[in-house]
Amino acid sequence: MRIEIDLNKEKMGIYIGKRKVGFMEFLIDVTQINVVDLTIVKNKQFQGYGRLLINAVKGIASYFKKPIYLIAREQKVEFYEKMGFFSMCKLSQDGLGEWTYERKVVCIKNLNPEKTVKEQLALVDMLWIPQSLTEVDIYL
Repeated sequence: MRIEIDLNKEKMGIYIGKRKVGFMEFLIDVTQINVVDLTIVKNKQFQGYGRLLINAVKGIASYFKKPIYLIAREQKVEFYEKMGFFSMCKLSQDGLGEWTYERKVVCIKNLNPEKTVKEQLALVDMLWIPQSLTEVDIYL
């Protein structure tokens, strides 16, 4: 089993022998890493391959000192929470656009001032912050 990571193309694949059993596509931007897609072939799901890809992107995020943002389907939220992500809707609001979670601050910017913050954050917006970061700006 091996994981191939291509930072230039912003994707990785997981292989058993010559057969690709899963892949992840991600975007590295100035403020964060966005996981765009995580797919494991049906007969290899629930065997830890998705967990390995998530851990690989967490290593990349730690190296670049960037949080990871993704949008999860509701049935996958529990998986991501077990992997250390938290749902942005579960944060408690401390004041104008600042939300705290275990002493880490996430500043949410570019929101529509006519709607509440909770209205604009989907229940499945997920975030993972490397332990080396104590303050992060997230631009929506």
